[in-house]
Amino acid sequence: MAASGSGFALAAGSAVGSAVCEMSRKRLVGAGCDAATVVATVCVIEGLVGVLAFVVGTGAMPGPGGAFWLPALAAAAASALTTSMLAKAYSENDISSCAPFNAALPVFQLLVTSFVLRDEARLPAHRIAGVCVITGCAFWLAKVSKRHAGSGGGAGGAPLRSPLLPPGAATVLVVCAIQSVSTKFDQEATKACGSALVYLCYAKLLAGLWAALGAAALSAPQKTPPPAGGGAGDEDAAGKAKASARDGGAARRTAALLRLRPALLLLLLGVAAMEAFYMGCFYASLTRLSKVYVVAIKKGGNLLVTSVGGWVLFNEPHAGRVAPVVGVVAGVALMSI
Repeated sequence: MAASGSGFALAAGSAVGSAVCEMSRKRLVGAGCDAATVVATVCVIEGLVGVLAFVVGTGAMPGPGGAFWLPALAAAAASALTTSMLAKAYSENDISSCAPFNAALPVFQLLVTSFVLRDEARLPAHRIAGVCVITGCAFWLAKVSKRHAGSGGGAGGAPLRSPLLPPGAATVLVVCAIQSVSTKFDQEATKACGSALVYLCYAKLLAGLWAALGAAALSAPQKTPPPAGGGAGDEDAAGKAKASARDGGAARRTAALLRLRPALLLLLLGVAAMEAFYMGCFYASLTRLSKVYVVAIKKGGNLLVTSVGGWVLFNEPHAGRVAPVVGVVAGVALMSI
């Protein structure tokens, strides 16, 4: 019973920690940091700390064989892309109306494993019910969120929009579709590596490399002239950052912004620490509790905490959204049992 109780606590820690990371990335990107640069920096920090821990603890970092690199590179590219897409979508729209659409991930995974990979012979009735609940509540949430589409969520719009979905939700659904396939690459790379913890270190370093390459390739140099007059507080810091980086790209602009606003740098380092914490909780919970319960708690808890965080921390409208969000969480729980 004690082991079960600690397993639930660890799974809850992974849910809360992952939600905190997503909301923190929203704050960083919303403050002017480039999404891909934030992802690259956090991943590289985590990967280097992990490698250092292995070297100090065991004297050497295990080197995976040739079968490891292809799936690992594919999984890392998908991770860098999807994390950057989510950070950008959350920063430009209401996170409370976008995040619940992450519940589509188990739906996509079920479809991929059942009809593409043929890993699951038939669809259990409770999982079919979970799909129906998630889909119905997602459309319910979309209908409610569309009424508030212009009332919050930051400047600009997500790159993918749909007349049937709230702003940013289409991006989240694309992310879920990518992740439903990239999970297979993660599984193959972990098997080839022989250790989940060793793979995690390499995965973070490779994802950081992909994100850095993406930031460098997709960020056009700033050609705008420096601001004529200085502002106060955050506006002054943002103006100085843009002026410092006007001949560079998004990565340089982000570095300048972090240098001028130490609070953002501390927040970025906090994201790296929190990701390590919640991943540790997740892996530890798997040793004490069934994977079914761990996934249900982590995914459903993340959606609930992220939605409530959007209402409380980012002043996003919540009228009419509570019931469909709770319904999405219930659907995730149904699919996970």
